[in-house]
Amino acid sequence: MEAVFERRDALADCAREHKKAQPDVSGKVFFNMAFATNGTPTSIEAGPENVRDTVFAKCAEGVLRGVTLAKNDGGYPPVIVPLKF
Repeated sequence: MEAVFERRDALADCAREHKKAQPDVSGKVFFNMAFATNGTPTSIEAGPENVRDTVFAKCAEGVLRGVTLAKNDGGYPPVIVPLKF
């Protein structure tokens, strides 16, 4: 998804922040995202549970809240965004 790719620098900052705070914790987090017809996120849920409260997941969720897609009167299907940290 291009809108997420455009935020790669901010997500890399999240990974660096995580590495400083929790250097022994790494993995993959999946963000389940839903979007309104105007392209703004209506919900974002991180998983699995064991990584949901990591520094990376919390930071990346904030970055993803800034993602905006093009307006689509037909709506958007849910999107899953996988990220490694």
